[in-house]
Amino acid sequence: VRDFLAAESSFKFKHDWVTVIDGTQEGSFQW
Repeated sequence: VRDFLAAESSFKFKHDWVTVIDGTQEGSFQW
């Protein structure tokens, strides 16, 4: 169970990081 939670949190962290990158790229494209 602990490994599953670790993988889950790691996936969520990567997802949030990708979302932030997409947001910054989207903002730069608007310029």
